[in-house]
Parts: sequence; structure tokens; C-alpha cells
Amino acid sequence: CLFWCLLFLTACGNHGKEKTEDTKLELKEGQIKIYYTNLEQTQLVPVPYNVNKSIAIKNQAEDILEILCQSNEEEGYRASIPSSIKITGIEWSEPNISVLCEVDYNILKGYEEILARAAIVKSLCQLETVESVDFKVNGNMLTDSNNNLVGRLNDTSFVDEGEESSTLGEVVLYFADDTGE
Repeated sequence: CLFWCLLFLTACGNHGKEKTEDTKLELKEGQIKIYYTNLEQTQLVPVPYNVNKSIAIKNQAEDILEILCQSNEEEGYRASIPSSIKITGIEWSEPNISVLCEVDYNILKGYEEILARAAIVKSLCQLETVESVDFKVNGNMLTDSNNNLVGRLNDTSFVDEGEESSTLGEVVLYFADDTGE
């Protein structure tokens, strides 16, 4: 599943359009990057966000999730959490945040879910003491298309186009035969 997520995010290139340079975003003291989607909904767009460190981590996470539901098309980005995903709560158990949500899978497209998940995880993992995020959908732990648990994700669980990676390794690729199996 992770391979397909990485492959999908890599395939979502900008096809000659100017690319948002994630690495060039300069942050001031007390800021983190929160991630929206671009207008075409093909990649993540980092935007500086001032974290209110005077409130609990759970409240900081709730604020971020609320902001990720809002669009600003004048600035060139859309909400990274589609309206078909309803965040119903957060469970904080240091160092993990569980995002509780309800999803109407009849409306949600695969790439929307992947971008939303990446935006949430990459945004929340920048908070102090947050190391990973997991998702509980409609009361159950998030599973992939083969009903395998997705588990806890962190900011390195997703690779963005143009992002350098220092992780190398072997990957086994599986291809369908003529019968589709």
C-alpha cells in the first residue's frame, strides 16, 4: 500500500507548471508548515502556520485540522481535508495522535484520501512530541484495499515530488498478468 501511495504521489507531477518549492519555505520562530492541496488537487502546498504553544498538543492538533478544512483559492490552494471527510475527534496518547473520522467512500476519490492523509500526517508530526498519526475511520482502524491495517504514519511515510530522500533499499514490484491477477 505504501508503495502505491508513493508511486501515486510521484506520478502526480506538475507537467511543466511551476512547482511549489517545499524546501524554500522559510519559517519564523514558532511556525510550522501545514499542507494544503494545490488548485488542481495534484500535490501538497506548504503554508507557514503560527502554532499556539500555550495550549495543549491536542488543542494545537484540533486547530490545525480545522484550518486544513478551509480553502483559500485566491492564495492558490484548496482544503486538504475534503468535505466528505468529517473529523469527529482526536485521541492523544504521547507520542501518537489518533484522528477519528467518518468518511463517505462513495464520494471520496483515492488520490483525495491519500493527499488528505499526507497533509494531516505531515502537518501534525511537526508539533512538539508528536511522532506519529493513525486514523480511525467509522470507528475502525484505517485499512488498505486488502484490509491490512495501515497503522501509524509519520512525516517520512510520504515522499513528495522534488523532495530528496536519503533512504535507499530494495523494493519488490508485482505486476498483474494477462488475467489481471
